[in-house]
Amino acid sequence: YIGMLDLPGGSPKFDESLDETLYREILEETNLKVTKSKQFKCLVNIIDYATNKFRHTAVIYLAKAIGNIKQDPDGRDSNGSFWIDVNSINNLNC
Repeated sequence: YIGMLDLPGGSPKFDESLDETLYREILEETNLKVTKSKQFKCLVNIIDYATNKFRHTAVIYLAKAIGNIKQDPDGRDSNGSFWIDVNSINNLNC
């Protein structure tokens, strides 16, 4: 994923609901506070590499958020955040 675009996300902590995970991950990765959310879709993808298979589950939300977006890298899992036109997204940058 280095140098690629990705949606904010991550894995739930043991005692965390999916909604709680959404609120925490959005805040950690973008500095935005989710004020309203609704689960939109759940996608499951099996990724088959040469020696390993991975199951990736994506829970997609429609959400409203407030705050000032974090633009600088955090040194962990985000190189910063920015808004992009959905028509600019393609297989080469995501």
